[in-house]
Amino acid sequence: MSIRKLDLAARAIDLTEALIHMSASPSLLVKGAWEIGQWLGCEKLSQFDLEECMKKAKGLVIANEHGQNLFQEILHGIEDRPTGPLFLRQSGSLGRLMASDPNLSWLVSTVVCLFQFHRDDRRISETLTCLILQGAAPRHPTGDNSSEEFSSSRKYPVYNPLQIQIRTVVAKIVKSIWYNVVNAGCNTISLPVNLISVCAVGHYLEPNDFAVVTHALYARCKYKAILRSDHLLRDVVLWLMLHYDGLLVVSVSSRKICEKKLGDSVREPEIRVKSYCTSSDLCQRKDVERYQIFQNLAGKFEHFFSGQSVKASDVIPHPGTRHRLNDIHHWYPRENAINDHGVQTFIKCTAQSMVRWFLRLPLLSQTERYQVSFFVNLDEPKSAHHDPSHLLSALLQRTPGILNLDWGDSPPGQLVYRQIRSSSTFNEFHEARTHLKTIIAKLVILKDLDRKIARSCRCHDCEHYDDTADMPDRHGCLRRIAFEKVMILLAHSIADGFGVNDASAAGEAEALTSAMIQLLYELCENQKVSWGIWGGIAASVYLGCPIVQRHVPTGFARSIHEDSIAAIQYGNLAAIAPWIDMSQSLELSGIFRLVGARGRIGVAQDNRGNYKQSRFCGVEGNFAVVIVEMSEDVLSFNANFSKATNPAGTILEIVKDESDVETDAVLVSDAEDIYELLVRVKTRNHSRFVVPRAAMLSVLAVAPTTQCSHELRASERYLHPTKHYSFDELLGRWPDAMRPCTLESCQSCSHNHDDRIGTIHITNILDTLLKRNIALALSMGNIAVQNEPWRTCLSCTLEQARELSRTAPGERDSRNLADLYIINLSNSLATGKNIRQQRRIEGQ
Repeated sequence: MSIRKLDLAARAIDLTEALIHMSASPSLLVKGAWEIGQWLGCEKLSQFDLEECMKKAKGLVIANEHGQNLFQEILHGIEDRPTGPLFLRQSGSLGRLMASDPNLSWLVSTVVCLFQFHRDDRRISETLTCLILQGAAPRHPTGDNSSEEFSSSRKYPVYNPLQIQIRTVVAKIVKSIWYNVVNAGCNTISLPVNLISVCAVGHYLEPNDFAVVTHALYARCKYKAILRSDHLLRDVVLWLMLHYDGLLVVSVSSRKICEKKLGDSVREPEIRVKSYCTSSDLCQRKDVERYQIFQNLAGKFEHFFSGQSVKASDVIPHPGTRHRLNDIHHWYPRENAINDHGVQTFIKCTAQSMVRWFLRLPLLSQTERYQVSFFVNLDEPKSAHHDPSHLLSALLQRTPGILNLDWGDSPPGQLVYRQIRSSSTFNEFHEARTHLKTIIAKLVILKDLDRKIARSCRCHDCEHYDDTADMPDRHGCLRRIAFEKVMILLAHSIADGFGVNDASAAGEAEALTSAMIQLLYELCENQKVSWGIWGGIAASVYLGCPIVQRHVPTGFARSIHEDSIAAIQYGNLAAIAPWIDMSQSLELSGIFRLVGARGRIGVAQDNRGNYKQSRFCGVEGNFAVVIVEMSEDVLSFNANFSKATNPAGTILEIVKDESDVETDAVLVSDAEDIYELLVRVKTRNHSRFVVPRAAMLSVLAVAPTTQCSHELRASERYLHPTKHYSFDELLGRWPDAMRPCTLESCQSCSHNHDDRIGTIHITNILDTLLKRNIALALSMGNIAVQNEPWRTCLSCTLEQARELSRTAPGERDSRNLADLYIINLSNSLATGKNIRQQRRIEGQ
């Protein structure tokens, strides 16, 4: 029995210790194996299928200097600077890991190259599969390098079960590369302009022909070779520029237009194109691409093989890489009437007029204290008499560039909005058709567009068109196409205003159109502009992800405000709300903004001041939403350990706060694709979760600072009940709403104070932006006054407070007195003009 116990002990392993060592190992080999194992589990792939695919692809191609530059950008192009509590790390996807393997990195450069021309990942997967099988075939002992064997294998293909096995793995690799490399903004060099000018449309080979031609030029023709074709094959030329080692020459109509030295090799392929393309229509109708390859043997060029690539689809190829804002691709043919220059001009000018109208809308006030949203005045189309800081444009980080695009002149006197009465109310469960009918009735500019486009459309719905006709549901109608394009241009303009520089190729027209209908319905029906829906559309344009407010699972335990979304992860790209960083100045001006970052977001645990040495806990999967909820409640603590109130007439001395403060964060998985971010603030005696969004909301409602010429004293007599806090106490108690007085009881109490002010909560002089923003966040639901004791006396601060319209938070009909929160700031902090601006907007 003892021998059996010893044998069992010898064979036993400590799984916990093994897991810790593997995840924290400094070895790149162990880390790579760990991340590949995670990726296989997420993608539900077999390890043996992946091994077989890698064996076939290993070392087939080695990228040249241009390809190596792409790999360097993938591996080292991450922004490692944290945004508030969120940090960024490289994604552990296989597509990104392959960039560090010199034998497999060509798969990454090939996929990125093909996405420059094709958006269809299925086509690219098929191309890569053919290329792997084509390159692996000559490795077998029966293979030789003769042109007869090569052309014979092409002419008579046989069923290969390995192709099905490899294609499954390749499809996952291609998607991984798109999510984590292509959509994240990593791209190869582009074709030179003189090559693009050869044909305005572009010509490409089908997957199998592309694999045959590129493999023949790269691996079979050892020295000089000639590829002759009727048209310039863009995909083949760019692939050679990324992988060929030698002198690449391109000639069109016997004229050399490009010569690239791609390495030190003596190899010299020449691409000879018959002629320039003079007609785009003829190029689109071209169904066959013919090509020939000649190789130099013993100083003499001989025919290697010929072929033709038959186009499998009439759909115009569009790139799958990131593109400029307002550069919108559609799948309809060029002969479609929607491409008429006059129609296109009218569509674009309609979008321009609507964006100009958006930016000139006057802001009225914040709609609700717990939402970053504002009421706007739709009844005043002209803004000449409004302060620019009171307009919707002041909320955006920058002016959308669509206003300065020279697309033509819009019709004179074009009216955008007309006020009509509507009995319907906003409900997310209403039919989309009801919303659409409402916005077209009120946004008359869309009705004008609908009426004009109907004249050119020949579909059944438009044959009997009149002003009462609804927007058709069926695709293909010109009215629907025009409406979708206007909505997408508006979505891109919103993203531009949020600071987004480019757009993902994955944005779906139908999803963006539905979101814009919801935005316009909320604007026209409720006269409301909210950060949640505007930011969701901007993030969708930037990331290419689904519209977030529609993706929140229905089984989620709590209701989620749209503006509680702090960050969105999509592949290796993230969009982060700037207000989550409480160590920075928070301002009303430019509040509608997104921070784009490359990498996978997460939090650092046990950082001890050095996040690079800490354990990283990030989100999982290709899509994730990070939300923030309400700050941790302290009512129970205040009820059991209440802070004594200083009676009226007490002399208080306000000193500089000496409290030390630390912050860290916890990321909790709440549901599928949903994570909750908890920001923990720690002082000597307290530790509390604080919501960064609350600080931003308080900035919108905070009272402005003042300046006076009175004599400033270190201590003053307060004529109201007061509570004095260090930052340590503030963190553990605020909002500390245990009020000792009501309007009724105040008449009989001994307190001699103004009947519009309850208890005054006063802080020490806070010396950092972090402390100031935390104090603002914890005074949420109350009116706070930021005071600068070095330039304003207490009497003037209180006089300012008396001018405020005061009600207790959440108790509009209550007789309780509202408390006043005075946040004293050091002279090293500036409150900024945004606070004064908000009060002017509200007419205070």
